[in-house]
Amino acid sequence: MAALDFAPFAKLKSLLVLEKAAITDYPQLGEIVNRVKVAFEIYLGAKLDLATYVHSQFQQTATRYIYLPALPIVSVASVVLDSLAQTDYKITAFGVVLPAAIQETSVTVTFSGGYDSTSYPPAIEKAALTQTVYEFKNVNNMGSTSVSTEGGSVTYPELGLLTEVKRMLAPFRNASVMVPL
Repeated sequence: MAALDFAPFAKLKSLLVLEKAAITDYPQLGEIVNRVKVAFEIYLGAKLDLATYVHSQFQQTATRYIYLPALPIVSVASVVLDSLAQTDYKITAFGVVLPAAIQETSVTVTFSGGYDSTSYPPAIEKAALTQTVYEFKNVNNMGSTSVSTEGGSVTYPELGLLTEVKRMLAPFRNASVMVPL
């Protein structure tokens, strides 16, 4: 799925008052949208694209919870613990819950998760549009914390996701993401 599915060009064109017909006419905009999508995935602790994933981990500490890195979880094809297929598990919004705690165990889960191009929640799309518009309008000042001219100065937040964007994304963060970025 293209990154533009979550920040549609038609909406960006309207918000930015762009005149040209295609995103290819604005190469920086396409790069910004891709960068914003990657930043969202890092912040959320989850892939956004609907796909089939294979998640492997070695679970050292005792837990019943296996957090999967693509949300929402659509389906689980298999759960394998130390090379043994499991059938007794519950699929949740964040991954899989096992009937008993595991520890010092190799885990492999094959699952489908993420959003298709028509299922992004409005809050994620709005956050994507907000961050993309902000970065596009300030592309010449990226990395600057302030810019001074004869007429005065402007202070910018540090490079990264805007506070308001993080607030919009917070309900969608993977439960395994323990510290704010």
